[in-house]
Amino acid sequence: MRTLRFVPLLVVLTLGCGDDDGSSGDGDGRSADAAAGDDGDGGDAAGGQAFGENLISPDCGPVDQPARRISLADSFVEDTCTPAADGPILDIVVWVGDVDAPLTVTFSPEEPGGYAQHCPGGEAPCNLFDRGEVTFETYRAERGATGTYDINDGELTGSFDAHWCDPGIICG
Repeated sequence: MRTLRFVPLLVVLTLGCGDDDGSSGDGDGRSADAAAGDDGDGGDAAGGQAFGENLISPDCGPVDQPARRISLADSFVEDTCTPAADGPILDIVVWVGDVDAPLTVTFSPEEPGGYAQHCPGGEAPCNLFDRGEVTFETYRAERGATGTYDINDGELTGSFDAHWCDPGIICG
C-alpha cells in the first residue's frame, strides 16, 4: 500500500458538490459507519449516529491543485449533491487528484494534505480537524470509492462506500 505525505499548504474550505451522473461504481453511496474510537457501535463522537449516504467528488486544494471530497450525511439535496443542512455531516477533503487504490493519505499540522469538518446537526457548532488519515481501498474515477477514515487520532473513525458526483469544478 502506498502512503502519501504532503508539504505545508494553506487550507481553503469549500463545501458542496453538483450534479450526480447517477452512476455508481465501487461505491453505491448508501451507507457509512462512523464510530468514536473503534468500538464498532456504528456511532460517532457526536452521539451514536451513522451516515445514510456517501458521495465522493472532485474538489480543489488550497493552491488550486486537484483534491477529492468525501461527504457523509443522512441525506443530500437532490440535483446538487450537497448535504442536507439539518442532519449530521462529515466532510473529508484530501489534496490528491489521481487515486491509485489502495492508497492512504495522511494529513496533519506538520504535513498538511487535507482536512475534515464534522457538523453534528441541529444548533451544535461544526468542528474542523487538521489531523487524519483516509485509506482508499477501491477507487474508480467518475464511479465511486470505498475505504476507511481516522480523524483526529481516533476521534472519528469509520468506513465509506461513496458514489461519484461532479460539481463541475475546474482547478487552476
